[in-house]
Amino acid sequence: MTQSPSDYELIQDYLKGNESAFSILYERYKPCLFSYFNRLLQNDFASADDIFQQLWLRVIPSLHKYTNQDRFLAWVMRIAHNLVMDHYRARKVKREVAVESFDMFVSEAESKEEEMDYEVCSEALNRALENLIPVQREVVELRREGISFKEIATIQNVSLSTAIGRMHDAIANIKKFINQNPS
Repeated sequence: MTQSPSDYELIQDYLKGNESAFSILYERYKPCLFSYFNRLLQNDFASADDIFQQLWLRVIPSLHKYTNQDRFLAWVMRIAHNLVMDHYRARKVKREVAVESFDMFVSEAESKEEEMDYEVCSEALNRALENLIPVQREVVELRREGISFKEIATIQNVSLSTAIGRMHDAIANIKKFINQNPS
């Protein structure tokens, strides 16, 4: 059984002229990144596709700067974050953020499963996420992708305590929305 090459190995191979190494890297992260853009842009598929392409146009010339100190996904997410914020700035959407521990919210939602079945709960959560301001939604989506708060802080260029505080505020907003819109 052969082990897949690491992201760093693929990048190094690509920089040496191996185009197929980049294709592997691209395909490895395409679903995760495209899904991230779709969720943050509230299923505006045209904008998500446009920003997804812009992301790779920024990543490719910067690959030589990637060090193996960060996870590649976190490194790319910092660029993705900037593109989404640029998109919202261009549309003059207010830039704010808020959120604490998404995992804590999920466990609370699961404990309320007696009152709501899982599908209804999931639908309510998705509606609540759509009503968050873009930066709050981003923190939640990054946590859903398994990105640590430390990495989120780096991506958003804020302190760790600010990233955690944003998650706390987002959870409060999600709870408030669900309590006001129970069905």
